[in-house]
Amino acid sequence: MDLSDFIKAIPRFSSLAYAEKIKIFAWYLHRHRGLVTISPSSVSACFDELVLEKPTAITPFFTSFIKRRPGVMLRRGSEYSLERRVLDEYDKRYGQRETTVAVDRLLTALSDSLADGVEKAYLDEALVCFRHGAFRASIVMTWNLAYDHLCQYTLSKHLSDFNAQLPKTCPKADISSVSKRDDFTELKESQVLQVCKSANIVTSSLHKVLKEKLDKRNIAAHPSGISMSRLTAEEYISDLTKNVLLKLR
Repeated sequence: MDLSDFIKAIPRFSSLAYAEKIKIFAWYLHRHRGLVTISPSSVSACFDELVLEKPTAITPFFTSFIKRRPGVMLRRGSEYSLERRVLDEYDKRYGQRETTVAVDRLLTALSDSLADGVEKAYLDEALVCFRHGAFRASIVMTWNLAYDHLCQYTLSKHLSDFNAQLPKTCPKADISSVSKRDDFTELKESQVLQVCKSANIVTSSLHKVLKEKLDKRNIAAHPSGISMSRLTAEEYISDLTKNVLLKLR
């Protein structure tokens, strides 16, 4: 994960004290850039990369970290490293599993392929929720993104097929055809999915995926005792991205 994306995932980072920012940058350099040792100049470069105000001198912070008991940093020749205890502590705070990083990158990469407007707005919100650990909200926003994408795909590629099937599948629906995105709001999401399946706009396998994700979205969107973990959100986002957002073109 690049530095800018990493910092975005830390709540109120800009309001943190210099000492805490320096420790976070040091951890990032160790874990995300693979540096065994760091220096005041490498931390200073992090401030510069983010165009972030930095202290007049960073070396005094390193000196202070070494003198603390227990120590925050250890000297390694002419350079430094965070002490193991501090590394472990920050691993728990900011460490991300490979799958988490992969899902973040998957979402980020979508930006270039989505049309400006509603879909990009949903994507931005899904990313913010996921990066800040709001996994229930990230599931809801990812569903909004995928469902809107399906509707737009149907409008642009399969409108006649959808309208031919709609009165057959949903004879009691409030509308008998659609011509614009807002028309889909007159139908239940489950109805839209069923019409798309019956009209062969989506395969039976994809319909099964979409139906399962809709059910999970409903659980996430309403009060319940069911928790939504990072693992749940990762699987949810990955499935919809790979099977809907990247395939329906």
